[in-house]
Amino acid sequence: MKILVLSTRKSSSFSSKQNELLYRKWAVYGQSKGHVIALSGIDYFDEVSFSKAFSWDKNGNKIEETNFAPDVIYLKVVSSKIFENYGKLRLITSKFPAVNSLDFVISLESKVNQSLMFKEYLPETFIVTNSHQIEEILNSNDKDYLLKPDLSTGGQNILFLRKNKYPRDISHAFLVQEMIDNTKGTPGITDGRHDMRFMFVGGELKYALLRKPKGDSFFANAAKGGSTQILDAKKIDKDIMKLPLEVAKIILSKWGKDNIFTVDVIVGKGEKVYLMEVNTFPGISYIDEYMQFTMFDSYFNLFSKIIDSYANKTSK
Repeated sequence: MKILVLSTRKSSSFSSKQNELLYRKWAVYGQSKGHVIALSGIDYFDEVSFSKAFSWDKNGNKIEETNFAPDVIYLKVVSSKIFENYGKLRLITSKFPAVNSLDFVISLESKVNQSLMFKEYLPETFIVTNSHQIEEILNSNDKDYLLKPDLSTGGQNILFLRKNKYPRDISHAFLVQEMIDNTKGTPGITDGRHDMRFMFVGGELKYALLRKPKGDSFFANAAKGGSTQILDAKKIDKDIMKLPLEVAKIILSKWGKDNIFTVDVIVGKGEKVYLMEVNTFPGISYIDEYMQFTMFDSYFNLFSKIIDSYANKTSK
């Protein structure tokens, strides 16, 4: 099986050494299973194959691939780049089967779309397009709010809002969302500020993850320096498990099982559970090595299923 991890990358550089080591590990492991895992960027697509890609051999040495025609694409184009590259991505995903599907990513990477789709599960949330709307919300009560861009990942560009401290120059859609206080922790899980991530692959819950912020930070994202710990999902209170499972059920009923996504939740006062967001580009560089290899096998199984399904459709 030939797998292409597709991004907007124009070279073999990575956002972090941790990510590079993860892909190298996955590629070497894939070689032992008879699979090739290569990485390339949108701009290398020539309407037939990818003129340039890179991978690692079984010894972990980086190698360059030319005219690489994958059996399946793992779509890892960050949300902020999806729309500006929409035409080319639509062409690529019409030529090769993809995980996740382009429609799935476009629908769920938008936080505005999520706020409409999962409104009953979110903290108090408003869609705003100008600073006057922000001012009205802040002046209406004494709650703490966050300003979230429609398209962002890893906790990037999220701002704390104060009555006299908020952006005056916004010109497109943002979310203003109530900030949930969970500084006292969750009984049976942990003390202190945290959130939880639930990973779904091929319609199945694969793991639950505790995420804790670094120091006094509010953000538990690994990209922001947060720490992680795998949780035993069977020991998590059923009232907490109910929300991620319900959100996943909605997603699966609309887009089917052939996708990879996470559901991030936070537990507030009175042990009320809130959805933070759904993520269609979850990374696994921050989980322990045993679980990483478990996820590699889960990915291989899903990709194989996608390839078979695509072959059946195109042969008819």
